[in-house]
Amino acid sequence: MSDDQPENLSSSFDKILDIQQQLKNCNISSNEPEFQEKVKDAIGELEQLTKNINSLELFSLNESIEELSTNNLKFLLIPALLADFTMKIHQSDRVKVLEKAEVYYYDFLSRLKSYQLCSIDLEMKKDNHNLETNANKNRTEIDSLIQSANDRKSKIDRYMKTKTLEKEIEKLKVMLKGQQKKTLNVDDEIERDFYLKLIDLWKEKTLDELDSIQQELPMARMHAAMGKLSSTQDRPSKPSKSTFNPMIITKNDLQKQVYGAGYPSIPTVSIEEFVKQKMDEGSLQTNSKSNSLYDWAMNPLKKNQEEEEEIVRKEKLIEKDDPEELDRLRKQDEWKDGKA
Repeated sequence: MSDDQPENLSSSFDKILDIQQQLKNCNISSNEPEFQEKVKDAIGELEQLTKNINSLELFSLNESIEELSTNNLKFLLIPALLADFTMKIHQSDRVKVLEKAEVYYYDFLSRLKSYQLCSIDLEMKKDNHNLETNANKNRTEIDSLIQSANDRKSKIDRYMKTKTLEKEIEKLKVMLKGQQKKTLNVDDEIERDFYLKLIDLWKEKTLDELDSIQQELPMARMHAAMGKLSSTQDRPSKPSKSTFNPMIITKNDLQKQVYGAGYPSIPTVSIEEFVKQKMDEGSLQTNSKSNSLYDWAMNPLKKNQEEEEEIVRKEKLIEKDDPEELDRLRKQDEWKDGKA
């Protein structure tokens, strides 16, 4: 690896940060090919950047934020940027997009916590979300109102802090650009303050994004399960070719041996595997004659089709002078006459 490699990494990172700002402020629709191409290119660059940083061992498990050089501070943002670009991906499997971004965001917060830049209990945050999801059915109206008020206050506080940070970052950016025009060197203290505030800004953004992901995921999983059930009734399922392979910045050789080039394998069961498993067990069954809301959601025209088929069947029985059908119709007419 060449001596100027860290400088090249820094330039690559700055370029990606510029792309992130361009996509944030551009007028191109996010589903346009041009937009999606830039997103995929940025993700590829960040993944390569992660591999290069791992090979250089720029981070250590035992160092404090004061020991981390100013030039390397910016690289703490890589997981957050990967999450941000991942959330911009347009693909049919929304669940995988959300889950992958969630992993990146939690890794970013975990990295900040290891440098005492974040005081949030990450395990408690995850557990609270799971408990909240399971307790929603039993929550009273008063509980819901209290929770909504607390959430609203947190979002307002976060919004106010975000706006303050954005103003401070913009001032520092102007100062840095002014110094760069006068001399090739910039004040280390100003540059360090800039990146620390930028990290703090992304921390607030991450908390907002995690809340949004945790609200969207249940609906996305339900939609995926319903779509999978519908498709399996029409044609055999094909194994998915997409992979779940997020990248992580390791802190030493031991971590590399444990984690490899990316994140450790996450023991998750896909929606498709879960549904198939339950159907094989017999605990999830479909009834062709059912007219439940679930069946209607799977096939809105099913009820009308069944009614039309029943009418045709009865007409055929009448044409054949079927005694049971004629007797049923006669009794129906007598009942109507009696009601009249």
